[in-house]
Amino acid sequence: MLKWWIEKMTDTREDLPQFYPPIHDLKQKVGQGGLSKSIIAKAQKVIDLNDTDFIDVAAPYMTIFEEGMALAKKNNLKNSRNVIENIIFPTVQLKANGALFHYPIITHVATKLLWFLERIEHLNEHALDIVHAFALAIDLIFKRELKGEITQDGEDIMNELNLACDRFFEKYPNNLHPRFKNQT
Repeated sequence: MLKWWIEKMTDTREDLPQFYPPIHDLKQKVGQGGLSKSIIAKAQKVIDLNDTDFIDVAAPYMTIFEEGMALAKKNNLKNSRNVIENIIFPTVQLKANGALFHYPIITHVATKLLWFLERIEHLNEHALDIVHAFALAIDLIFKRELKGEITQDGEDIMNELNLACDRFFEKYPNNLHPRFKNQT
């Protein structure tokens, strides 16, 4: 039986599927890796000189965020995975753009919120309170214009959010998503 299978697999008849190694035309046209130091320097200069007000950029995402939270309350936290996904989208946008617009603390807060959202099994009233605390923290950061390097105020905000997340999982250990149950 094995001999038949080997012969069948090595048969070069036209009616059998054939393997053709790919031609790397695109790779040949583009060339090999990386960006030049001058291009990286130009990109960094654009980032450093960016004077766009991040509050204007973040406002639509904060609206989507608040609508997601309102939807959760309206639906009595039913379909919590869908609600969580509605909150994740604006959070990802804040995370991606915070540091670019000179608000690295927004990136840190959004990263921690994403960490929290992916670890909860379902949204309950207390989880929604923590999500609301993250929204309040982001609003506070914008009101205080905590731009640039992360200050002691920024560290304090992050510390309180971390403690809130820790307390939640201590109080609701069964609300940890199964994917994270065996992790420490």
